[in-house]
Amino acid sequence: MMASQCIGGSVNMNVYSTGRELQSIGVLPAEGMLPEVAYVKSMYVLANYPEERFAEALLTDLRGGEVIQREVQL
Repeated sequence: MMASQCIGGSVNMNVYSTGRELQSIGVLPAEGMLPEVAYVKSMYVLANYPEERFAEALLTDLRGGEVIQREVQL
């Protein structure tokens, strides 16, 4: 899982070739989640959802507010 500590942005793994390579080996973008939130949420999802639904559940706002959709300002 790839998370960002930036306050004003989210993870976009399609910008650079390194991000695309990481996706090809199975690294998931944590979108707008802080690393700490992604870590705790992944533990929750692994304990409560089938393994096949991990990526889907991780990127779904399950409790309200853990997945923040941030707008990138240019």
